[in-house]
Amino acid sequence: MKTIEQLESKLLELQKEVEALKSEQSKQPDQKDEMSKFLKDTFESVNKIKIINGCMTFYRDNELLFQQDYKNGVLWVIYSLIWQVLESKYNLHYIDIQALIKDWMEDNLNWKGLTPIRNNQNKFKMKTGIELIAEERAEHLLKHNRTIEKDVKENGSYQLTIGASKLLAYSAECHDYQTPPNGWSVDIYKKMRDKPYRERLIIAGALIAAELDRLGALANER
Repeated sequence: MKTIEQLESKLLELQKEVEALKSEQSKQPDQKDEMSKFLKDTFESVNKIKIINGCMTFYRDNELLFQQDYKNGVLWVIYSLIWQVLESKYNLHYIDIQALIKDWMEDNLNWKGLTPIRNNQNKFKMKTGIELIAEERAEHLLKHNRTIEKDVKENGSYQLTIGASKLLAYSAECHDYQTPPNGWSVDIYKKMRDKPYRERLIIAGALIAAELDRLGALANER
């Protein structure tokens, strides 16, 4: 059995270790400040701006960095030069990187209403239909928090499929195309219905993808 003197000695050793750890941590720069400085330095390195597909595109010499896509509410971020650094050096997950970049851009550059999405290409080009639908689906999940769990709970009467079909229908084909699926917000559905045909196609594709995810989740529960 340990004596009181031994216990006190052990406690003193532990206190010294704690103090040493605190001292070491105080010497290390705050990680959030480091990441903010990295974004600041990256943006300040921009020395060329072009308009591509109607979007402001930011370069460092001939290296692409960012692209503002206000039409689709997206800030495209080059993966290899920015996203990957935050991912590997600071061990951040996709959503953490998104939130970090979004908050920094809004606070320091007043870039509002843009959701950062990584671009694995080293160029910005016209996107394929699959890419457009995948981006829309990602926005539903990340920006609007329309998770698979919520769809399982709230869209069990095939509202996603019905919504997709109504977005593509016209009055001659569907007499109630302006009526939202059961349980959906009238205002949100109207905004979707009022979009141009091309954008409705993209949303409809994302809704079908969401329905497939919902059915997959149900199958996994069995």
